[in-house]
This record gives sequence, C-alpha cells and structure tokens, in this order.
Amino acid sequence: MEGFAAFGAIVTNARIAEARAGRLAAAIRSYAAVTGKCPADLVELAPRHIPAVPRARLAFTFSGFIYDAGDYPSLTLFARPPFDVKVLRLRDVKCRAD
Repeated sequence: MEGFAAFGAIVTNARIAEARAGRLAAAIRSYAAVTGKCPADLVELAPRHIPAVPRARLAFTFSGFIYDAGDYPSLTLFARPPFDVKVLRLRDVKCRAD
C-alpha cells in the first residue's frame, strides 16, 4: 500500500506544479501586456500580477521554476524529477525586439 501512496503523492505534486506554472504563465502575459516587455526575473511579477512567486512543487529539491525570458519566455519545472521535466514556452509573448 505504501507504493500506491507514494505514487499518489507524485501525481498530486505534478498536478500542483502544472497548475502553478499556468498561473505564472498568466502573470507573465499580464506583465508583458502592461509593461510591453517580459520580466527579467519572476519576482518582478509580485504582487501586481501574482501575489507571490510559488514553488513549483511541494518538495525540498527541484522545487522552483527555472525562468528564461529569451525571445519567448519559458518556464521549466521538474514535475517528477529526474524523469519528468516540463518546459512551458509562451510563444504568444515576445520579449525582445527584432
């Protein structure tokens, strides 16, 4: 039974991470719409666009988001480390001028 409980915690943590990534993506879009640029760091989103920058998942390791403004912003999260690494690219938000 312990294996099923651990699996349930992993799945729950992955869902939490994906939901939080969606909220961060919405905050990045909001920031870009207001300022005309992408944030250099996720902390710039708080408190106007999101109350606080959340941890990606409930864990001690691999718990943060990796943010890259680049030409198009992206969020990397470790949903189920080390095997399930997800990258959310916001192709609808352009950060750098051509």
